Amino acid sequence: PHTLQAVIGSQADLPENNQLTVLQLSDLSKISKDDNESDDDDDSDDDDSDDDDEDLDPILEHYHLRHYGGVNRIRSMPQKSNIVATWSDANQINLYDIESILQRFSRDSNTNSHGNNNNESDSDKRPFMTHDTSTEGFAM
Repeated sequence: PHTLQAVIGSQADLPENNQLTVLQLSDLSKISKDDNESDDDDDSDDDDSDDDDEDLDPILEHYHLRHYGGVNRIRSMPQKSNIVATWSDANQINLYDIESILQRFSRDSNTNSHGNNNNESDSDKRPFMTHDTSTEGFAM
């Protein structure tokens, strides 16, 4: 199974209603064909080798962080993916350190306590750096 971690942002009606969401999709696997579908090809023997794989339900875990202003751009550092930068429609560039959230995902996957995780300590987390700018943040 595969795992995907992503950061997404909202564009709400009021600047104070926006949020940054850190999510993890785990136990992602290939979708198999239904048995009742007929296939005219003779390569159905190739698909039988995957029948032994255990079917797992995908798991979605997420944490929300407050974000002032609609999120226009999100970037993470390739060398340190826990540092995330956002540029908002309120002309602010914010830097977040999401290391504690990523560690929590790892810890939850080891203990099998999956679910929607949204702790107050994370929702109250503020960016560790904010910079006001009036120019477009293309090279953020």
